[in-house]
Amino acid sequence: MSGRVLKPSGQPPVRRRPETCQGTRLQSRHTNRGESDERANEGEETKPWGDIMILPKPKDAIRFLLHNIQGLKRGRKGRQQLEAITAEVARLNIDVLGITELNNHFKILPAQEQWDERIRALPRNHSVCATNRHSASNRTHLYGGTAQVLLGSMSYRASLSKRDSSGLGRWVSTRCQGKGGIVLRFITGYRPNKDHDGGPYTVFSQQEKRFKQVDPDGDRCPLEAFYEDLGKVMEEWKNEGEQIVLSLDANEDVRSGEITQWIELWGLVDAHKQSHPHLSAVETCSANSSNVPIDGIWISPGLNLLGAGYLDYGEFNSGKSNHRALWIDLEWDSALGYDSPPPSYQPPDRLNLKDHRVIRRYNRYVKQEFSRRNLFQQLYNLETLALARRLSLEEHLQYINICQQATEIKQGAKNKCRKLHMRRYPFSPLLHKGRETVRLWDLVIKRKEANRKIGRQPIRRLSHLLQIQHPLRVSLPHAIRKRSLARKEYNKIQKKAD
Repeated sequence: MSGRVLKPSGQPPVRRRPETCQGTRLQSRHTNRGESDERANEGEETKPWGDIMILPKPKDAIRFLLHNIQGLKRGRKGRQQLEAITAEVARLNIDVLGITELNNHFKILPAQEQWDERIRALPRNHSVCATNRHSASNRTHLYGGTAQVLLGSMSYRASLSKRDSSGLGRWVSTRCQGKGGIVLRFITGYRPNKDHDGGPYTVFSQQEKRFKQVDPDGDRCPLEAFYEDLGKVMEEWKNEGEQIVLSLDANEDVRSGEITQWIELWGLVDAHKQSHPHLSAVETCSANSSNVPIDGIWISPGLNLLGAGYLDYGEFNSGKSNHRALWIDLEWDSALGYDSPPPSYQPPDRLNLKDHRVIRRYNRYVKQEFSRRNLFQQLYNLETLALARRLSLEEHLQYINICQQATEIKQGAKNKCRKLHMRRYPFSPLLHKGRETVRLWDLVIKRKEANRKIGRQPIRRLSHLLQIQHPLRVSLPHAIRKRSLARKEYNKIQKKAD
């Protein structure tokens, strides 16, 4: 039996027309899985490219990472793979993770192997996944697929996720809502590789077959269709004023290929080229040895980059992948708007100019202090000297000292002119309960003392709120003891609030 995978019955092979589909022909990864890493065999040493990733991540940064994992495993190996990815996400402080080549046929997989079930292994996240929904294959391994995972605080910003409307799983996107109407959209896509043998299960063959089903008389190339269809939705998002972070496994030279002209139409900039314009390009997949990067990240010009680079092979542990992981750090304020600092406590002004009693106390205190320190006489003497001649250096210093004392006196008068019956502690149910307990026993004591007219209604209301049964049946000495205990407990709560 031949080693070639046969087409299921009822699905004839699709004929190729190479002259109608133009594109960079890179070595197919799908038909060369058994080959080892060429660079490793040649003994060449690889290293990261671009900036060195800062750990821990800066607080004002959004870290995005793109990686072609070349297959999400299933079963026990799949759980181990997700555990490794979870550990890497935590180690590198990743906020948004873009994944290409899931290589899973979710349509026929059991419930426990579905994306939503498996991604629960990661901490608090918002995710979206897309694969080919039209394949009639009965194999669990289906090449292609894209996914995004937003983690931590970024998961709360996610407002809407979308998939490729054609059902081919070519891209996914997530819309993040920022401050002041600012919207940021992350897009992760996988553009197929032009294969050479015409195998029926490659991503190129899957998409070509689907286009034939939709339009039997048409001859649409999957490589060109990718840019055409993604361009239509990107036009809508751009017209809505959204900022874009586009990450692609383009399977062509992202610095000089056809994609550069398409990117220019949308006004996006190559994040890595912008950060390191003088660095020579390196490959992002070890299957080529010509320093051709086939993966890339492009951003809107209004986004500020804090860093960008490629990790070395295997530095992001997601299993056996011959792709580098690409990462960028975006400034939070430019991506999602300015996050204003929390309000600080401002004590109220005690000097209320609308209250004549407060003004009278303030003036009385100032006059008393000026008289006590003999400032009026000192000022009169300096004024007399200033009218007769120029003041000396010592007299200047004396005048400055009088002004400083006057400022201290006025500030002290502001603190003494009015009492503020309030606390600096923020409201909490525990503090409120302690304060109301003291108030309840105050009312009970006042009612039981002679010549005090206190109604029953406020006591009943507080007893019901605090769930204290029959407080009026308590004797006066017992009520005084209970108030003392309540005050001690309230003071303990206040110390904890500090």
